[in-house]
Amino acid sequence: MNRQKERSFRASIARVVAGHDFDVVAKTSASVVPAVVEVPTVETIAVPMNTVREAAMQIMTKRDGYTPEEAAQIYEVYAWGQTRGGAQEAQGIVNKVIAPMPKNPNAKDIAVEQHMPGVIKVDGGQNHAVVVMNQAMEKTMEMANTQGIAMAGINNVSTSTGANGYFAKEMAKHGYIGIVFSGPAKQFVAPFGSSEAVFSTNPISIGFPGNESPMTIDMTTAKRALYDFVKAQRAGTSVPENVGWTKDGRRTTDPGEILQGSVDAWGDQRGSAMAAFVERITGSLVGAAEAGIGDPTNWGNTIIVINPEAFGWTKEAYATSGDQFVEQVRRARPAPGVDRVRVPGERGDEHEKMVQQSGEITIPTSLYQQFMEVAGQYQ
Repeated sequence: MNRQKERSFRASIARVVAGHDFDVVAKTSASVVPAVVEVPTVETIAVPMNTVREAAMQIMTKRDGYTPEEAAQIYEVYAWGQTRGGAQEAQGIVNKVIAPMPKNPNAKDIAVEQHMPGVIKVDGGQNHAVVVMNQAMEKTMEMANTQGIAMAGINNVSTSTGANGYFAKEMAKHGYIGIVFSGPAKQFVAPFGSSEAVFSTNPISIGFPGNESPMTIDMTTAKRALYDFVKAQRAGTSVPENVGWTKDGRRTTDPGEILQGSVDAWGDQRGSAMAAFVERITGSLVGAAEAGIGDPTNWGNTIIVINPEAFGWTKEAYATSGDQFVEQVRRARPAPGVDRVRVPGERGDEHEKMVQQSGEITIPTSLYQQFMEVAGQYQ
């Protein structure tokens, strides 16, 4: 990103904070046009990622109290979500840092217990979940390298892990099958047949090795991720019908009302069953809360790592089999109206590559202004 554009972006932050007009390069579906307005009225604008990083790091260290090392880890995961587009973008760094996420002043050292071979229980000590997940991931990969399979149960965190596909993909890059479950946090998902929030959104992420790129499955067990509603609320847009409920059990398309109420599980009773599974494997099993039972600030996560060498493969050969699998799926006949068949995570990979090449992300102008107002306070 050229320095002139970066200086322009920083200057625009200062003008917003000062209450003045600001110049933005705004993107519409038709063209790229300059606009000088008091409040941006265009839909989206392009923002340099290197400037986003600098601003986010300042916010997390100066406002939220994280060390530079912690902030860098948090940024890495949340920025990955930002570059993926789609639902994962709602877990992105811009959305995350607008609202305060202060470091817990009573945070303790991360503690690891081991009661049986191949399994560890990690007390996060109320440190940021990303920092805890990184440590647990490294430890489980070490164990799986010699034992074939390893599992970590994480408790005592109360911050978002971000897009869990990041961790699953990282493990796959190292030649392992990585499986990540995140469970009890905000009660937000209604069990099938109910309109009352009981489960969390309970995402599931799985990474399979590949030489071209790991195949990454990253999904929530809710019809929409929680941060989709946060994103829609900040953008002032509604959500589809028959997705969420108000607190008193009425259907609504207002994301603010849904955030106070509940969202359906995807796939009706099947998705509800999957949500229940994730709640249990990340809840009391690992020492965390579940379904509203226990301390609401004690969130749980579970990591499972599988080493293909335990089944007689070399890691390189198994990655090659992953490439063959991907190509076999891509060769499937497209349905009418579909350009080509993709494997899970492929659209996100394409979007991530596009962001890496351009050095920019495109976000709603309303979100851009909120981000700039926060960033301007910590220059």
